[in-house]
Amino acid sequence: WIHNTHFRGDRKGMVDFLFRRAFNTLGSALSTTGRGLGCSIQSTIHLRLGDLVMAPCHRTSYKGMNYAHFEVKDGRIAGIIADNPELMTAIISLDGKNMPMCEVCLIKHLCSGGCLGSQFETTGDLFSPIPSVCRLEHARIMAMVEAYKEIGIYDTVLGRVNREKRNALEVLECLV
Repeated sequence: WIHNTHFRGDRKGMVDFLFRRAFNTLGSALSTTGRGLGCSIQSTIHLRLGDLVMAPCHRTSYKGMNYAHFEVKDGRIAGIIADNPELMTAIISLDGKNMPMCEVCLIKHLCSGGCLGSQFETTGDLFSPIPSVCRLEHARIMAMVEAYKEIGIYDTVLGRVNREKRNALEVLECLV
């Protein structure tokens, strides 16, 4: 739809859009983040002001998952108390491609990855992907491969992605 309506068949314009301005659904499979997950959980800390707790993010601020909290003495912040440095280390160093189920997945280099909070709420485990989300992501990526081939930009896209993404796309091409 975007290719035909917005770009009026301009293949170069469409490819440039995918790599420069596309976001979320259109661009995540082709882009590479400098961290192991697609969200900001590895580069920010969520501070809950009500109780001065540092949590991974708003979706993971459950009891037992707090990184640390500020120590308050005489109405002033006096220090930081580590509550769960192991979890902080695990999340900050996590590469989503190495989570259970993901390490053998065909689309792991194209997948935008799951939300750790949503995964915890659904599976009971931060690091276990939600099967229905995986099925949706597989369908989305396969639809992208089909669309790229249909509009004639597949080979151009292959030439612009890194080796891991190219290999994954080539395997998926055989399934389309």
